[in-house]
Amino acid sequence: MRYVFIYKKNVDKFENKLEVLKAKRTSVQLEVDVADRKGEKIKPDVELWCKTVDKVINEDVKKMKDLEDKAKNNFKSRYQISKKAEEGVAAVDDLIQQYCQFNGAGYRDVLEAPKCAASKNYKAFDLRKEVLDGVIEVLKDSAISTVGVYGTGGVGKSTLVNQVTVQVEEDNLFDWVVKTTKEKKILIVLDDIWARLDLEEVGIPFGDQHEGCKILLTSRNQDLLINEIGVKNTFAIDVLNETEAWDLFKEMVENNFEDLELRSVATEVTKKCEGLPVARALKSKDMYAWKDASLKLQSPSPSSFTGIPATLYSAIKLSYNSLEVRNTDRLSCFAVY
Repeated sequence: MRYVFIYKKNVDKFENKLEVLKAKRTSVQLEVDVADRKGEKIKPDVELWCKTVDKVINEDVKKMKDLEDKAKNNFKSRYQISKKAEEGVAAVDDLIQQYCQFNGAGYRDVLEAPKCAASKNYKAFDLRKEVLDGVIEVLKDSAISTVGVYGTGGVGKSTLVNQVTVQVEEDNLFDWVVKTTKEKKILIVLDDIWARLDLEEVGIPFGDQHEGCKILLTSRNQDLLINEIGVKNTFAIDVLNETEAWDLFKEMVENNFEDLELRSVATEVTKKCEGLPVARALKSKDMYAWKDASLKLQSPSPSSFTGIPATLYSAIKLSYNSLEVRNTDRLSCFAVY
């Protein structure tokens, strides 16, 4: 009979506790939203707590209200609702205690380096194996923390460092776990650096106190790597020689040029591409297109882009203008270039 006499007291207490729980739930949701915006994962205990609280607020409260409607003139229903309210207070108190033990809603997951596929055109880089091997040897040296690769735009710096990441993964040179622990070996690749970068300011560990951390950078500017960032070991990637450029050119356009007239025009186009792998635009094109390309490359447009020679600018422009579809994604790629 006790539950019948303290019916209102138990219900009021439960409702008050429930308001406190709702406020805590709102606070946790704010923390969850902040964690989401930071790209963090939500802690499992926080997720479970939120689901449990939502169930209490939505389902259990509804059941209690249904009983309350019947309890006005029904002693049995009053007994049931009073008992359920008392049990509910204990359950809500437990959830509030759990909330007090939370230390933030999110956490930063252990990042894995993105898997880099070997370049389809890497065959041409067999001729630059000396540079690839040199970079990997330097990365093995525990006394060296930064490595730089430089060369003109479009020469293949990004392709080379992608191949480096594939190679060091195959050779198990690094753990590929991006977190700052001295026990782990880390390789961080910073591609296409244009301005001075303070590694400490952006939170990248390097130097004598972080022997396991290696940083591989690419840039068009050797002076930037050495004098502005402090890279002690740099490797140059030069344009392909005439033979290499011709072999790569034939592979990219998928044509052996048995037609002597077309072969003559193609040879001129190859020379005007300055040994750069940017001529895929002429794949499957007819003689008219080849001759037109040769004329366009013959008089290079002045380039306003720093570090891009006029001849290179024309080769890139030719490739861009030959795109069959120019959607937003493609435009973005050229804007980044």
